[in-house]
Amino acid sequence: MNALKNVDSIKIDQSEVKDVTNLYEHKGKDFYYKETLKKEMQGLTNMIVLQNVKILADIRKLNVADSRFKVLIKPEAKPKNKDEQMVKNIADVIRTFADNIDQFDLLSNQFLNLAKLLFKGVKKIEFKKSTKIVQNNLITEKKEVNTRNIIDEMLQKYSSLLKSRKYETVSLVASFLIDFIMEDIFNEENDFIALFIVYALLFKEDFELFRFYPYFEAYQNNIDEYKDSLAKSEFGWAGGYPNASYITQTLRKIMIQSYTKIDIMIKGKNITQSNQKTNMIESTIMKRLPDVFTKADIMTYHPEASKITIDRTLSRLREENKIRPNGTGRSATWTKIYKEDSFSQDQVIRQFTIADYVPEDDMDH
Repeated sequence: MNALKNVDSIKIDQSEVKDVTNLYEHKGKDFYYKETLKKEMQGLTNMIVLQNVKILADIRKLNVADSRFKVLIKPEAKPKNKDEQMVKNIADVIRTFADNIDQFDLLSNQFLNLAKLLFKGVKKIEFKKSTKIVQNNLITEKKEVNTRNIIDEMLQKYSSLLKSRKYETVSLVASFLIDFIMEDIFNEENDFIALFIVYALLFKEDFELFRFYPYFEAYQNNIDEYKDSLAKSEFGWAGGYPNASYITQTLRKIMIQSYTKIDIMIKGKNITQSNQKTNMIESTIMKRLPDVFTKADIMTYHPEASKITIDRTLSRLREENKIRPNGTGRSATWTKIYKEDSFSQDQVIRQFTIADYVPEDDMDH
């Protein structure tokens, strides 16, 4: 576990400070995201599971009909072949994390169960066992090595570093990722399983972005950079000096992109809600209030509406020539403008003048 042993060598330079600050500012808004999206969470979870599954199926080149994805993400789904089984397994893992991430303990058995669930009915995944030649003075002997013991040591070290609060979380997760891959923990699929280990470790440390946005979409958008930075970080591992800073920066970038998309989603939701509120206020003004009204009249019907929303609605209706202000300040009132009110005085006079001057004889005709 050379990467975890060398976490002190990871330095945050000036170019990274902005990203680190940006990431943790977003993390600080996780409670706000939860509150804003709580009514949509069930549907949002299903959407996130579906999007993540489609992306990972594409990455693994699984041959699954598009119409089958919505069926396969359901817990009771019955896969027809191994590719469909893999899709269902991925969906089960992501949904399990969403529902029970707090129960994901830092134990080797948990990691084995995760790997087995990912490849259930597809292939057998187990801890790798190998034989190592050990030189003890003049005696050479064979020693059996089980990677379960290695990951146990890694998890103990990771937990200790995490509890010390001396190190930035993403850099610790990145170091764990490097050691996990380089130690070749499982007999197969270590790179793919590692994606879910990173997902679980970050999610467990309260990065709630996984609840609100399909993380693997941002991963796919940066997949070449991810692979390149991981290779750079792994370089030197065998000699005891890997450099986790490369993959750490890429992980932060992926997370920030995810958080940015969440911000855009919430902004769109707020704009929609705001438009709905202003439309309701407009309807009240034009259909229920007297011809001359005040802001207090509006608040009688819409006590939940903010001053900003009411002012925005009044300003829009004024621009649309539907109302006009009478005075300013607290005593100000507003008057509705009906269609006939919108004619100029000259137009009104002209209409009546023409009618008045039509000869009676012509009118009879």
